This record gives sequence, structure tokens and C-alpha cells, in this order.
Amino acid sequence: MQLQHIFATLSKKQQLLQKGEGVTFTMRDGKEQRGVIMSVGRVNYRIHCESGEIYRVPFAMVRLARGPIRVPKLEAITGVETVLPLVLHESARLLRENGIELPVRYKARVWSTHFRSDSHVQYGERCLLYQLTPGPARDNVGSNLRRFRITTTAPARLAMLICHEIAHAVAHHRYGPHIAHHGRQFYSVLQELVETEFPEIRNRFTELLAEHTQAPASLKTA
Repeated sequence: MQLQHIFATLSKKQQLLQKGEGVTFTMRDGKEQRGVIMSVGRVNYRIHCESGEIYRVPFAMVRLARGPIRVPKLEAITGVETVLPLVLHESARLLRENGIELPVRYKARVWSTHFRSDSHVQYGERCLLYQLTPGPARDNVGSNLRRFRITTTAPARLAMLICHEIAHAVAHHRYGPHIAHHGRQFYSVLQELVETEFPEIRNRFTELLAEHTQAPASLKTA
């Protein structure tokens, strides 16, 4: 019902906005941002702005922009193939150690990284590339790093991405299917993983990226 209501309240022009179109939106502080739609989600657009930042913006806040929009090119410090085996291995290990039997999979050409109860944990290619791209972090990973006051680096972003998705699985396994998606139980489990698992996983990614890249792995937070 919620999604139906959202789509019903959108104008036809808003519903037709597609990946690659130039758009504009106003932030909470009143600042106007211009950018290009990178992907279209269920209720949000992911927008790459002229400033270089990437935001997820609700459909109703976005308008078609006038004139050309030029956004800086996003270049990852290394390819997904460098980090993917470790992402899958660490995720499977954490699930197994928490008594959860779920497959961990990878999907190319998508952002979608998620936990599906009684089904799987998925990592999307574009989401992983985003963690490897220098620039401000404007996703759940960046938000979690700021929550726990952790310096934003590529290894930290990858480690937090794993902890975030596994926390969903553990919270579901521990507390049942009716808890809030990002509620108290979820953040309780996430904090446990950050305290016990995050440092070592981050160290493993630090060593891995040092072997495969020449560019620094540091990323600036927004």
C-alpha cells in the first residue's frame, strides 16, 4: 500500500525519469543540487551530483533539470574481482559462525546489496565498486562509519558493508522476522559485529588492497 500511495502521488513527469537523466533536488539545508540519475530504486533515485557526491533521494523531491549537467567521473581504485573473494568468504564465515545457513551471492551490473530472509545475502557489483571509489560516502555504509566514528577508508567501507548485511541476517535469526529493518535489534547486532569482527576484516582488506593497488585507499566522508 505504501508504494502504491507513493506512485499515485507522483506526477507523470516524475514517473518517467530514467537512468542518465539530469535532475535537480533541494537538500534539507536548502541547498540545491544538480546531478544525473545513476539508478532507480523502489522509492528513491540514486543521483550522482555535479559536486561529486552521491545521494539517494525520494522520488517526490526530484525534478527534471534544465541545461546540461556534467558530473565527475567515478573511478574505482581497483576492480571488484580483487575484493570479491574476500567479501564472499568473510560473509559466509560470519553466517556460519552465527548458526545461519544461507548462500552468499554476487550479482553483476546492479547496485542491489541486501539480505533476504530464508533466501540469501547478495552483493551487487556497483555497490562494491562504490566502496572502492574515492569520494564522499553517502550510503548506509558511510552512515554506519560515522555512527561508530570510524575513519572512512576503502577497507573500512568494505568491512562495514559486510557487517551491515550480516547484522540483518543475525538480527532476523535472533529476534524473528517482524523486527524493524533498521531498528534497535539491528543496531545492537551491528555494534557487536563492529566491536568483535570489524577490525580484523578491515585489516584483511587493507592488506589485500595494498597488494593490488598503487592508489591510496583513503576516502573522504561527507
